[in-house]
Amino acid sequence: METNDKTIPTEAIIFIPGLNPRQRGHHLDTLSQGLKNLEHCKFQDRGDAKILGHTGKRFDVYCNNNQTHKILDIYEADWIDIFAEEKISTKRLLNKFISGFQLLWYWFDSRIWAVIPEAPSLTLGIIVYSLLLILWYLSILIMVMVIIGEDPSFFGFNLASIFPDLPNLLSKLGNALGRLNLWISISIILSFIKIDKVIDLAHIVKLYLGINQKSMNLKSKVRERIIYLLEDVLKDYENVTVVAHSFGVTIATDILADYYSLKPIKYITLGGQLRVLGYKNQWLQKEIKKLMENDSLLTWINYYSSDDWLGGDSWSKQNFNSKKFTSKPIELKFDRLERLLGKTHLHYLYYPIWAEALM
Repeated sequence: METNDKTIPTEAIIFIPGLNPRQRGHHLDTLSQGLKNLEHCKFQDRGDAKILGHTGKRFDVYCNNNQTHKILDIYEADWIDIFAEEKISTKRLLNKFISGFQLLWYWFDSRIWAVIPEAPSLTLGIIVYSLLLILWYLSILIMVMVIIGEDPSFFGFNLASIFPDLPNLLSKLGNALGRLNLWISISIILSFIKIDKVIDLAHIVKLYLGINQKSMNLKSKVRERIIYLLEDVLKDYENVTVVAHSFGVTIATDILADYYSLKPIKYITLGGQLRVLGYKNQWLQKEIKKLMENDSLLTWINYYSSDDWLGGDSWSKQNFNSKKFTSKPIELKFDRLERLLGKTHLHYLYYPIWAEALM
């Protein structure tokens, strides 16, 4: 760690992003611009912050009419590239058909709908993205039906030898559905909203939360990368805060629950989905409890907004019965379309009011 004045308090932030697949450094650049938008404190970019093997960004922070001065070094913990080879969108149609069915079954065979009475702000987001998943899989089904007419051995065996008339019947049905004006309009909409990207992200969540061998291997790679950065930062800094956004909250919570450090770690979460995913995965609830009981955790501040349709308050109060935990609502004024498109969800980065809590 490089610093010009040992008397100035210096704190390191490890930022764990969500499912926004951007190139390395994008989130740091977004945060850099966002910090400059804050009104109560002044953030001045001082260039790169460096420790062995890692490069981040350094900021001078002045608050209380310049009476308070602190240095913040921010390091980004990228992880989503680990799942680059797992995208459904790049697979063959048969693999999309199989993986799509598994994805559909995974999300609908769950208690996830039970969260709606507790988190009504997430209701529309859950409904809309569930509908998109259904429509996407219907488009896959239509393509499969058409292709079966041309290639009865699409599934690896001759379907016509078992049901002679079925391939032709499925082909006619698929072509008829595909020519419907309604379906043409739906296809245009799905293309406009980049549905393949939405499906890939839903698949990544499923993989990370899974308990099979493949999921465990991928999860281990994510943990290894983030813990490597965390340990290097803890060697060089006395004050360390982990900041996680969106699905990054799930990853950070999972990692910190089992991580023990001689130095206390502060934790800030932004627009996470612990409440929703906790209904689907009981192990995640256990990880939350373990994190609360972890002596390495100094404080946990959770920021959320009822205007955020893709994230929400972390959990019910009985699950967070700890003096370490504080939940802070943020009021964001966006119209419904912007909320649905996720602009509200990214506002935690564009206007990171949470950074003032570090002062």
